[in-house]
Amino acid sequence: MKKLLLMIASAFRRIRGLSRDSLFLPSREPLPLEFSINGIGHEYLFSLHEKQNRERGEEFHLKDIKQWELSILQSETGHFVFKDVIEDNAISVNTSGWKAGIYIAVANINGKNIAQKFAVTE
Repeated sequence: MKKLLLMIASAFRRIRGLSRDSLFLPSREPLPLEFSINGIGHEYLFSLHEKQNRERGEEFHLKDIKQWELSILQSETGHFVFKDVIEDNAISVNTSGWKAGIYIAVANINGKNIAQKFAVTE
């Protein structure tokens, strides 16, 4: 797992100039958001959800986020297969034509990243 995360961090540094530490969560100030991936067949829904800050009782609102970036890379090669700026809380991505395997989806919200892995089957 650590090798995979280092590979992802290396890919991000090449593409976006991010530091190695900016890819990993929880960060010093974790985002009060949940990043979920739901798939049926070749259609995957990537979405952000608000979550309650239980320590302070404060809630973060998605309406405060004007846009976020979704990047998806193939874990075996480290190459990006999808990258887009999203102006809603969710996006549907069709994976038909993608090689079967494990992929990493990274949501970049206000300079902070949340990464999730998911599997694509043929």
